[in-house]
Amino acid sequence: MQILKFNNFNLTKQNACAIGKILADFKQIRELDLTRSGLNADYVKEIADGLMRAKQLEIIKVAHNQGMGKSVNSLIYNLAFSPKIRHIDLEAMVGTD
Repeated sequence: MQILKFNNFNLTKQNACAIGKILADFKQIRELDLTRSGLNADYVKEIADGLMRAKQLEIIKVAHNQGMGKSVNSLIYNLAFSPKIRHIDLEAMVGTD
């Protein structure tokens, strides 16, 4: 498995916990797409640990998730632990609270 795609998906906290675990356990994942998935600040916390362990992650898309607000900062921080990251899509995230 190399791509996790949850775009246009209505995430729940359980989904977010599962995504975090998958990212931690399957270190070969290269792309995570959470575009328009209802990702919010609480869910970012659940996914964060997995992001820190996803050493092969190259692309993350979290565009059009209006509920993230300032948690975008913690998301970016956790991506600093992903040495291969080359593309982050945060479209339509600026100015949300």
